[in-house]
Amino acid sequence: MAAHAAQNGACAHDDDRPAGRRLGQQTRFDLGCGGGFIAEELSRRGAKVVGVDPSHGAIAAGVDHARQVGLEIDYVVGVGEIIPLPDASCDVVVCLDVLEHVADLPR
Repeated sequence: MAAHAAQNGACAHDDDRPAGRRLGQQTRFDLGCGGGFIAEELSRRGAKVVGVDPSHGAIAAGVDHARQVGLEIDYVVGVGEIIPLPDASCDVVVCLDVLEHVADLPR
């Protein structure tokens, strides 16, 4: 899915949008979400968010914090090499600070 989205120009460029601009009801896929820092901001801006990370601890922290602040984020344990979502299930893929964690980068 990530490769398909990148080939079709579905990249996140929200940094050039005015602060606080709503993202509508687009589904954003935060690959390598960690504890949910970016996922939470996307959710606050109105996006439906799916966060995926290989760390069970990070996902648990994200779930707990999202619950505490009243955000609905779908967190899933998984890796970018085998994305645990159906193809074309998200409008935009966000992938920040994860390449250094990829086991087989050429793949």
